[in-house]
Amino acid sequence: MILYFLNLRKNAAQVELDRFYKALKNRKQAAQEITKSAFFQARKQLSHAAFIELNQIITQDFHDRFSGYQKWNGFRLCAIDGS
Repeated sequence: MILYFLNLRKNAAQVELDRFYKALKNRKQAAQEITKSAFFQARKQLSHAAFIELNQIITQDFHDRFSGYQKWNGFRLCAIDGS
């Protein structure tokens, strides 16, 4: 379920679910594996704590891997071009 949320949605929920399961099961054609209603009911049972823990793991992994990055005036500088 979390993998689905990390996938950037561009279409209607059922279309995206069908495409997601097609890719997940390595099939040539999409088929309705799960209805959007069943998915959203299951989503209600997913704890927000899973996302908090996942964020902590990813953040810690990032800092473990890139602890030697350069800083500007003591700060990590991040830039985004929105054009």
